[in-house]
Amino acid sequence: MSNTTSPPVERGQALALAPDQASVKAGERLAVAGSWPLAGGDAEALWGECRGSGKSPYRVVVALADHASKCSCPSRKFPCKHALGLMLLAAAGGVAGAGGERPQWATEWLDRRATRSAAAGSAGARAATGPAAERSAAAAARREASREAKVDAGVAELARWLSDLAGEGLGAAQARPDDWWRAAAARMVDAQAPGLAEMIHEAAQIAGSAARRSDWPSRLVDRVGLLHLLCEGWARRADLPADVVAVLRDRIGFTVPVATVLAGEHIVGEVDVLGAHEFGAGRARGRRQWLRLVESGRLAVLVDFAVNGQGMPPPLPRGSRVRADLAPYPGRRPARVAPGAPGGAAAVVGPGDTDLFAPPWRAALAGVASALAVDPFADVVALTVRGVTVLPPGAGAGPLPRSGPWLLRDSAGEALPLADEAVAEWGWHMLAAGGGAGLDVVVEWDSFTLTPLAATPSRTAWAEDMPGRAPVPVVAAPVAPVPTPGWTDLVDAAVIGVSRRPSPVIPGLPDPGGRPGEEERLLRVAALAAVTRRAGQLAADASAVPAPAPAAADDHPPCPPTAVVPVPTEVGAAETAELEEWLDLLAEGGWRPPDTLLPALVELGRRSTALRPRLLRVLGPRGRWFAALHPDAGWAGPVGVAGWPSASAQQRRSLIAALRHTDPAAAAELLRGDAGEPPFVPFRRAGGAERLAFVQALRTGLGPYDEELLEAALDDRRSDVRDAAVQVLLELPGTRFAARAAARTERAFTVHRGTLRVHPPAVLTDEMARDGVSPDGPSRARAQADGPARMLLAEIARVDPRLWPERTGLSPQNFLSARALWEPAPSFPALTLAPYLVGPVVRHRDPEWALALIPKVEPRSQGVLIGCLPEPDRLRAFDLALSGTGHATRRWGLLLGRSGGHGLGNTALGNLITLLAGIPGPWSAEFTRAAGPAITAVVTAPVDEPGSDPQQRATARTLHARVRALLANLAWRVEPYVGIPDLDPSTMPAETVSGYQRLAAVLAQRRARRDTLLSRSSSKKGSS
Repeated sequence: MSNTTSPPVERGQALALAPDQASVKAGERLAVAGSWPLAGGDAEALWGECRGSGKSPYRVVVALADHASKCSCPSRKFPCKHALGLMLLAAAGGVAGAGGERPQWATEWLDRRATRSAAAGSAGARAATGPAAERSAAAAARREASREAKVDAGVAELARWLSDLAGEGLGAAQARPDDWWRAAAARMVDAQAPGLAEMIHEAAQIAGSAARRSDWPSRLVDRVGLLHLLCEGWARRADLPADVVAVLRDRIGFTVPVATVLAGEHIVGEVDVLGAHEFGAGRARGRRQWLRLVESGRLAVLVDFAVNGQGMPPPLPRGSRVRADLAPYPGRRPARVAPGAPGGAAAVVGPGDTDLFAPPWRAALAGVASALAVDPFADVVALTVRGVTVLPPGAGAGPLPRSGPWLLRDSAGEALPLADEAVAEWGWHMLAAGGGAGLDVVVEWDSFTLTPLAATPSRTAWAEDMPGRAPVPVVAAPVAPVPTPGWTDLVDAAVIGVSRRPSPVIPGLPDPGGRPGEEERLLRVAALAAVTRRAGQLAADASAVPAPAPAAADDHPPCPPTAVVPVPTEVGAAETAELEEWLDLLAEGGWRPPDTLLPALVELGRRSTALRPRLLRVLGPRGRWFAALHPDAGWAGPVGVAGWPSASAQQRRSLIAALRHTDPAAAAELLRGDAGEPPFVPFRRAGGAERLAFVQALRTGLGPYDEELLEAALDDRRSDVRDAAVQVLLELPGTRFAARAAARTERAFTVHRGTLRVHPPAVLTDEMARDGVSPDGPSRARAQADGPARMLLAEIARVDPRLWPERTGLSPQNFLSARALWEPAPSFPALTLAPYLVGPVVRHRDPEWALALIPKVEPRSQGVLIGCLPEPDRLRAFDLALSGTGHATRRWGLLLGRSGGHGLGNTALGNLITLLAGIPGPWSAEFTRAAGPAITAVVTAPVDEPGSDPQQRATARTLHARVRALLANLAWRVEPYVGIPDLDPSTMPAETVSGYQRLAAVLAQRRARRDTLLSRSSSKKGSS
């Protein structure tokens, strides 16, 4: 890929700079052209003016060399949301070609930075020569000697601490409180040996993981042995070569200034970016990026840190080959490097080469021994191996167990274990990505377990992926790396303590000698054995461990990356709408989800029963293969009607949900049971939660074949099942349930001389109670009516509203306008029937009743009524709601006149927001066009904000928030190709601009996604 065609900033680079997730979200909202009246860039910088809440826009400039930024906003975050928004806009191509002449304010800031940099370089050059340099060197030598003396004292104290530890045993130390470990680490900090303090912190974390990690004794012995080796090496540094001393200084915590590193050796050439791993470092966070120098084949690591909420430099693009200038630090191996060019600029020259990966673990581990020969303290090393197969625990028939060791097996049949903490993120991810075939992997190896950094399907066919491979027997014994001889005995002695068990003799290791004392002997043996174990580690023979059978081929191509919808961990209404549309487009266009998204989709199906039918349509062979292995994917299991008797509860629920979309009557028959047994035995035998799920599933494909089951559910022993049955029966017309309510209300309304006389029931009968009628009545009526009136209002909800004109001779409009006389007179002053008729009118979708109700109800109910109607009745109802005269404060015809919405008061604006928010989607193209003026009115209406009244200022803030929430919801209701009116942001309040622009961006994204995903189906139809 040519660097000249790349955007000035990559999206991943910009996101990596963000100090927190809130800044990311704010920056993304601003990454739209409408927020930037001015936006430009050149080879040196980006600049722009961003609209804010004030009169003047914020001026932003970003230096491309190191992504430093300057903004006129008062934010204390760096970069601020405006700088992030500008970089994200540039990454999306919104700044390309719009450079023009650089503004004076941007040039001045860049010139000041250049002047400061030049002055610092000049001062450094002057300080490097003359008497001042001699004085500086002498002072530096004194400081160095003083620090080394402090480190000497700290190392001596640490040696005594380790000796005590060896005597009492690591088992006793494991039970020590955190303060005991922290005190030892704090002493090393006082001794100016932060590296030793960090290793003590790591030992404390290992000791604290005993409850969840079975290998904690081995890890703790390894850590203690390396600590002792550091102490011994530092004490003897005068006799060691300079390169070894550099390693010791680096591990103890003597830092080398970046300027010194950059003044030394530089490596300029092509580098493969293998992968990255983020980690915690106290209050900071860090990131290791593993690189392979193409010319030499050596590994290098680029380490970045971020503190106090600051963002890290943008990462190099993983899996790519870049041309970079790197400067290696002295000391540790693999070499740590610093960017040699300003800002670490690196030009992408193409994809990385996995042909350089080692075929087996044995060859990769040989490189670890070479690194340890230079730096025996190397904790983590990157390994690259081709053709790796994922071996989950318990591979065989049926779903995999939830716990157990995961292995990665190479082409030679040898395996290394996956770290427990990496299984959740990487185990299922790699299984889905490989589909049972080989993977090319980049992993971090800490001499115990693997942490994956990258995994891609291998281009090489390995023996175990070949057809006809003979099955292997199941191995019950655990598979672990080949242990070093004598290591287990050493760990046992260290845990018990040499005061109770002498240190063992390790075969092949020299006698440690030294001063007498078992504590010292154990520590020296541990130091030698730790390095020996790391250098001589071998993978285990796992050739007999079964792997999952490979997934069947899938003719459907994976969804293009540009059209993929990320699966969020928390799914709200907007996220559900986006996922539903995406899954429908995948099915219609003949695509399958990306393989690496399968774990997230399985979890999504576990949480959301509503999305399961859509998920099942797009999973395909790979998805079904993966679901058959995943313990949480029982809902996606291949259970048909024939497997109903033996299916699990989750499978039964999934089968019923799926059948309700394809053959709802068959689902009803399954719940009825066999003809030779009482009806609905399968339903009654199910658990309470399962029965509730069955009843709720009946909403899909609801028909007359469901009535008997719902009648049976009215007698269920659980109240939530009975309530759910009532709610579903309300949606099913022509039932015995509705007939009983109609019979009970036959004399509920009579007309006498134009007055509507209302006769509520006097008592609650058993039949009424069974049908869900209660003296508590509808919740909204509890503060407005007494018991009999509430029971009548509940009955009204159960009756087809078309019965009332038949019984009273009044049209819907006259029925609602008539004066109601309650007999006996109620204890409340006035109770209108209109709000309680909305529910039955919506369920029966009666246009005459809906149009009659609209002037009588509030905006929220108006929206619901409009949504229940087909077009053109929907358009007529919407027009009636906008121009109705039912409420003096809501004269929509005047408010939505030629003024474009200017002049709406806060009350009218709030009502209009409520109306639009209440109309469910999706909206047709015609209705979207009809709603355009109302949307314009909401977006452009100024909010009254009296300057001194706190209550009215709070009202204004609430209205602004409601406008933004409405626009977010409209993104998934309006027809995307019709969209929304194209408005100038200067015509709307500043608080509304971002919401409007976000709405426009989502609609553009929906259009692009549809064009991408439906183009394939269109071409197939055209070719046929």
